[in-house]
Amino acid sequence: MYTKEYDKVEAQNLKLYEEVALGLTEIAKRDEQIIELSTQIDLLKNSHATEEDRMNNDIERLEMELKEKCELVDDLNKKHDALKICTDELKLKLKGVELDSEREVTSEDAV
Repeated sequence: MYTKEYDKVEAQNLKLYEEVALGLTEIAKRDEQIIELSTQIDLLKNSHATEEDRMNNDIERLEMELKEKCELVDDLNKKHDALKICTDELKLKLKGVELDSEREVTSEDAV
């Protein structure tokens, strides 16, 4: 009678041992997966950081280029305004010369 119970308990112990062994195997597999995924995460973080640094450098470069181009546009606008003023002055002088010429022609015709 004790032998049957002992065998029964022994069978249960063996079954539990096998379940524990399977559980430990599964835990080991999960640990390997965790390590692999952690490594992939670290690689992605590094890659992301490198890409972010590159993009930040590009942004800084583009901001400097934009600033330089804005300064060039401002200079061109100032030169354009100066040329417009010069053109307007020349047009006024031309009108003055034309008026003087008309007066001279009119006064010569009057004489």
